Amino acid sequence: MKKYILPLLLILTINNVVNAQCVTGELLRNPSFENSSPCAAAFNFAFGSPGTPIPNVTDWLGVNDWSPDYYACGGTQFSMTGTGGYDPPMPYPNGGGYIGVLNYNYGGGIGTEPFGQCLTSSLISGQTYTFTFKIAGSTACGALPVDIGIYGTTNCTSMNYSGTQCPSTGGLTLLGLSGVISPNTSNWFNGSITFVAPFNITAIVVGPNCTYPLSSGCGSVGGGDIYYYFDDLSLRGSGTPPTTLAGTNQTVNCATTAVVLNGSASGGAGGYSYSWSPSAGLSNATIATPTATPGSNTNYTLTVTDGNGCSSSSSAFVTVDNAAPSASAGSSQTINCATTSVVLNGSGSGSYSWSPSAGLSNPNIATPTATPGSNTNY
Repeated sequence: MKKYILPLLLILTINNVVNAQCVTGELLRNPSFENSSPCAAAFNFAFGSPGTPIPNVTDWLGVNDWSPDYYACGGTQFSMTGTGGYDPPMPYPNGGGYIGVLNYNYGGGIGTEPFGQCLTSSLISGQTYTFTFKIAGSTACGALPVDIGIYGTTNCTSMNYSGTQCPSTGGLTLLGLSGVISPNTSNWFNGSITFVAPFNITAIVVGPNCTYPLSSGCGSVGGGDIYYYFDDLSLRGSGTPPTTLAGTNQTVNCATTAVVLNGSASGGAGGYSYSWSPSAGLSNATIATPTATPGSNTNYTLTVTDGNGCSSSSSAFVTVDNAAPSASAGSSQTINCATTSVVLNGSGSGSYSWSPSAGLSNPNIATPTATPGSNTNY
């Protein structure tokens, strides 16, 4: 009779999945100016101090001594007395909120009203980002060209500056320009700026770049006013996601009851986080190299996310093989005075162990010679 032990077999098949390109989630808070504090009873045209909140709008700040004017709050549209009622076209691109900023020319003095936000997640140096927006104009002169800029700085407090000049002369770094846009009061225009972050950016500022100053006599306040209205802003990162590997094929048997999954990541923006799914049978599902002891066939998927929010995955299929090996001890045989020994004709897969071993030439081979001293069941 053959005695055997069931082996445990683990086969890991690696399948790498890498996205060719990724786009992060929205990096701006309140990008369409829908969230606001209680609305003012009337239009609020007030000069502010750098770094103070824009009246009535959440998460956005005035950057210089002129505070951008918030023209819609909770669906109520405000008009500035003295501008002739030049309001943006309706319907608004997104909801009832928008923001209006002044670009002006008083006797040759150029000024602007940039607005900014302290980001909850920094833009990463070397990564590509795209800023998009809707823009409309308001002026008696019709469409006037403007070049919208986005600026960046390394800390939130340094985005504020005194004066009314352009952000670049206020110490902020120009990240990119939209190119010339000629908005008017009839339509909202699409604008887009793609740039590579030159350093880790914690705050962004948006506003006219003063590349196209207004002509004297245009507008109705001071001889050179024009308002630009913004809505439906978006800032998202794009780039190549990290390369994820779940490791090489491995085998677990009776001698090796567990294996280490050799997950790894490279490329992308760095700052990786790891997540294996499912977590059953793993020592730790949030590290690159957990120990695996699954109880049944399992497809483990490793997802790596980099600091820019881009991710890719690789999977390892783990097969647990509980099939018994084949075993045959051969036919029963007889020893007598003429035949004092016989060869046991064992066969099967794996290693061999005959029991009892007494009377056998070698109990660990398939076909030992048997010379028992009495009737024996091998």
